[in-house]
Amino acid sequence: SKEGAISHPTESTSVIPQRSVAVQRRNTSELLQRSIAVTAMATPPAGAASPVALGERQPLLSPDQKLGATPTSLLDDEWDSTHYDITKMTSWAVFGMVTGCAWDNYSLWRCTGCAILLSCTVAVIIVFIPHSSLVAPEKVEKMGTFLNVFVGLLLGFFLSSSMNRWYRCVSAFLELLDAVRSMQMQMTALGVTQERTNMLSRYGLLSAWLLHLSLNMEANEGIPDESEEAHGSSAKTKRLWQSLEAKRPGLVLPKEKELLMQHDESYALLWTWVASLIGRMAQNGEIPPMASPTYGRILNIVQEAYGSIRDVRMLQLIKAPFIYVHTLAFLVHVNNI
Repeated sequence: SKEGAISHPTESTSVIPQRSVAVQRRNTSELLQRSIAVTAMATPPAGAASPVALGERQPLLSPDQKLGATPTSLLDDEWDSTHYDITKMTSWAVFGMVTGCAWDNYSLWRCTGCAILLSCTVAVIIVFIPHSSLVAPEKVEKMGTFLNVFVGLLLGFFLSSSMNRWYRCVSAFLELLDAVRSMQMQMTALGVTQERTNMLSRYGLLSAWLLHLSLNMEANEGIPDESEEAHGSSAKTKRLWQSLEAKRPGLVLPKEKELLMQHDESYALLWTWVASLIGRMAQNGEIPPMASPTYGRILNIVQEAYGSIRDVRMLQLIKAPFIYVHTLAFLVHVNNI
């Protein structure tokens, strides 16, 4: 009995490990078969694209929002003076650049031709004047040196002021685009519906495009003729909207276009629409109420956008004082002569 009592635990200990090893082997084989099956189901067939790749290839814009082929005339009008190859400036290719450079200006060549013609006329007259050799050339040379230094100083200040105005205008335009992006981020963070978010973003982009096109039209065509008006909209307004439809079709709805065409500064009116829509969304509970700091932050974005539009228009409309520009132009012409 003692031997049986002693041998029973020994037998049990020798049998249980054998069973546990068999169970572990069977479980391991089952897990291996399941993993192979799952891998076979997850692996796409040869030649098929993975879902991740398909998700990355999905376009950001729908086919209706995609732009068609841009006409050559529009590409010529959209030439940007900030897009150029800086490496060509250190080579002799700089002598062959014409588009956008200082020599691509009809007024410059006309003034140069008039100055050459006047100089030749004065030289011919001096030849036939008796005793013209008695005039001391040193005094004329001193006056020319003084004019060169003085005009160069004034031109330096004028160019510096012009570049500062250009940088400020670009910065204000970028602030407008930042306001559009900030508005989109706020609406996304607050969980606003996609329809409302797209509407606010579309209004912001439409405002930026209208401001951009109106500035280009005023720079190229000057002040429009107020006598050309039809159906409450001037010829300039019609050309503006035609250019917008050619470059960004589908950005504005027909009813919105009909209302915006009644105002000259439609790019600023759009942000009034945005502010009105924000107020309605606050009343409907789509965004925090008007008494919350979040609502004040959203209105600050609208004010920043309107302030950037004001800065761009101010830099475009308000020119340098007339007396300064007139004196500089007069001295430049005299120095050229």
